[in-house]
Amino acid sequence: MTTFSLTAMQGKRRKHPVTLTWTDGVVTGSDKKAVAQMEQLAHDFDGALLGPPNGPYTTEQHLASPYTARMLMLMVLRYKATAPPAPFPARPTLRLARSTSTKDAQP
Repeated sequence: MTTFSLTAMQGKRRKHPVTLTWTDGVVTGSDKKAVAQMEQLAHDFDGALLGPPNGPYTTEQHLASPYTARMLMLMVLRYKATAPPAPFPARPTLRLARSTSTKDAQP
């Protein structure tokens, strides 16, 4: 039996934890509205290629795949990346070579 859960704080003024749990293709949770939204999203995406960026992908029965189900959970719970972006490496300093042409040189 495979299972995983995601929890996020939901609500505008009074935030409360909402947990969604996936167990072998079945989604349950602490908020019936979030569970219904999860099932509706899976139904709405039927026929569409859905999955994490590098796959695996599904085109139907999206909740059967833990990868696609996790992606839908993140959408429902409105997860946002909290890690800071990786710093870019410093740009190398470009130096232009001086012209060594003797064309304009005085004799």
